[in-house]
Amino acid sequence: QRREAGLHRAVDDDGALFPVGRLEYDGGTVNVGGRTLHVRGSVYYPADDDGDKAPWNRRVAEVGDVPIVFMAHGNHNPADPSYLGYDYFQSALARMGIAAVSVDCNELNGSFGGAANIVDRADLINASIAHFVALNGGDPVFGGHLDFGRVGLMGHSRGGEAVVISPGMASLPGGVTIRCVLS
Repeated sequence: QRREAGLHRAVDDDGALFPVGRLEYDGGTVNVGGRTLHVRGSVYYPADDDGDKAPWNRRVAEVGDVPIVFMAHGNHNPADPSYLGYDYFQSALARMGIAAVSVDCNELNGSFGGAANIVDRADLINASIAHFVALNGGDPVFGGHLDFGRVGLMGHSRGGEAVVISPGMASLPGGVTIRCVLS
């Protein structure tokens, strides 16, 4: 009840929800399926003002930690930044007080096929989750604001297959509860 009441208080007098902050994240590299892959993508979150690297929204911080959703795109031309295709959805979620991460799986795009590609994508999604768990520990923007007991996964095509298996993988960080999966 406290959280719901707080979100109602967080809505401006004119009915607008939260401004949206955005940034590209880089969580370094991880060994996935014998390959070194980059843990990176974009994140949208409730902020004090719209824009890149904006501070976390003070009103939503007073309410408590927010849910976080991780998204994975499907297979496409590796030269196209497919992870940027969810910006409209990420922005809508952030306006509602939900952090929204789009995982860059482009290094796995192209002619790499089969089940191994789906497992590698799931490991890459889980590496992004681990990166945000670490950021929640003290990052200037995200530190202490993310609720890893309320995590959602969403994926399209090959990314959809990856989010289905991601919760059962050994690479999922401890303390993370996946509440929903949309494939």
